[in-house]
Amino acid sequence: MHIGLQIPSFKTLGGAANIRPALKDVVTTAEAGGFYSLWVMDHYYQIKGLFGEAYTDPMLEAYTTLGYFAGLTEKALLGVLVTGVIYRNPAVLMKMVNTLDVLSGGRAYFGIGAAWYEDEAIGNGIPYPSTSERFEQLEDQLKLAKALWNSDETSFEGKHFSAPAITNNPRPLSSPHPRIMVGARVRIKPCAWSPSTRMPVISAIGSGRRKCKRRLTISNVSVRRWGVTMPRWRKHRSARSIYLRRIPSNLSPTASKNFRRWASRTRSLTCRMFTR
Repeated sequence: MHIGLQIPSFKTLGGAANIRPALKDVVTTAEAGGFYSLWVMDHYYQIKGLFGEAYTDPMLEAYTTLGYFAGLTEKALLGVLVTGVIYRNPAVLMKMVNTLDVLSGGRAYFGIGAAWYEDEAIGNGIPYPSTSERFEQLEDQLKLAKALWNSDETSFEGKHFSAPAITNNPRPLSSPHPRIMVGARVRIKPCAWSPSTRMPVISAIGSGRRKCKRRLTISNVSVRRWGVTMPRWRKHRSARSIYLRRIPSNLSPTASKNFRRWASRTRSLTCRMFTR
């Protein structure tokens, strides 16, 4: 098991002039102590009541911050937990992720989700479409990533985004591409990408407040579930009724059996998914 460190608050680091040296101390100490990965949130407002006292508390832009981390570290993987799909042009976001991977020496995660902080988006003048449309944008973003990482130049036509000529130069150093984490707050939805491409088998992740500390590996895709509010969650029938329209066809018999067993016990869990 690998342990990562997320830095969700910058207020505790002192005033603006102290953030830079304080972050340097935190990330270099974390890497020296053996942390496997370093993470920041993708927010422009602080999450009031969770990591801060007010939405106006200090918050840094995620990818600029990770670029700083890349220059301070040599081993720790770097990622955004997770990027809001509505906040950046999809092609520009891919260039940012690729740049981070190159400058970090192949240590980037591509963390991506459908975004949820409506007040933040509206307050910053960013369009905040319906949940269904945001998940369609998320699907567009993942399809664009797959197409771009498979070539030096590509054209893309999605449901909500199109680009006639996107270049992939320099290519990411990670092979075959940066690691992927998909975060969301909907019921689990299988998708058709093959594990051999290191794309997710599951395109969306369950939501809720139940906690558990189990991990399921399907081929090379890992699903983590955490956060229990009720103890001995297996004894509660309310947590056992999830339904899946289909089990991904690319799973081995053993993985498929484990997937069904896990799904039968889970209805509304918050999960994190990533390829290793």
